[in-house]
Amino acid sequence: MTDSRDHGPLPGLLLALTIGTGLVDAVSYLTLGHVFVANMAGNVVFFGFAVVGVGGVSWSATLLAVGCFGAGAFIGGRYGSARKTHRGRLLAATCGAQCMPVAVTAGLAAFADPTRRRTQQAMVAPLAVAMGAQNAVVRRLAVPDLTTTVLTLTTAGLFADRTSNQVRLRRLASILSMMTGALVGGLLLRPRPDRGSAVGRRGRSRGVRGDGRPAATARHRRELGLTGPRPLRPSPTAPVRRPPHRPGAVTTR
Repeated sequence: MTDSRDHGPLPGLLLALTIGTGLVDAVSYLTLGHVFVANMAGNVVFFGFAVVGVGGVSWSATLLAVGCFGAGAFIGGRYGSARKTHRGRLLAATCGAQCMPVAVTAGLAAFADPTRRRTQQAMVAPLAVAMGAQNAVVRRLAVPDLTTTVLTLTTAGLFADRTSNQVRLRRLASILSMMTGALVGGLLLRPRPDRGSAVGRRGRSRGVRGDGRPAATARHRRELGLTGPRPLRPSPTAPVRRPPHRPGAVTTR
């Protein structure tokens, strides 16, 4: 697919939106119950998993995402077709309108419990609406290979079509942008290791215990002749057993 029109700064802006899409989908999948808010093909597959009860996927969350995405696409499509305006202004207006559902989602994440299913679904709905509107408006912009949400045809065209290097680079940039957004989202949500346990592991590797005192290494134990198994130490809370007292026996204290 080629296009000889001059798209100006639109390709760069759409690549930035593609990065945002990868980031948002990473957050929704990893924290909102294994559901996408932009990739509807994945949600359709997840719904099939949910129907047969595999994969730990919620069928209600997937249907909610698809329905809200469709509602956002309906609104964005009607808005884009009703206004014969400059494409750059149309994209700017759409991005401005997206700030409202994103702000609602951020408020829910900050003041509600994001681990509850109802809260997760309440966060999925506005994000899916925003992504649906974005997809519909991007279709009106008609910049080839830059849909910001779907990469199946872009990936197929990258390998199947005989076209110019400029088109190949544009398709590759779209794929890498989505990957970059997902990578950033994964890094932001990656659990951080416990600092105490990490310090303890480093200390033991250097011959130092977790509390800062030196640990007896195997070499030191060999030098001291302690090559056998370590003797069991009595528990400080265990009662001390004393021999029974015999009449006439002399005891020392």
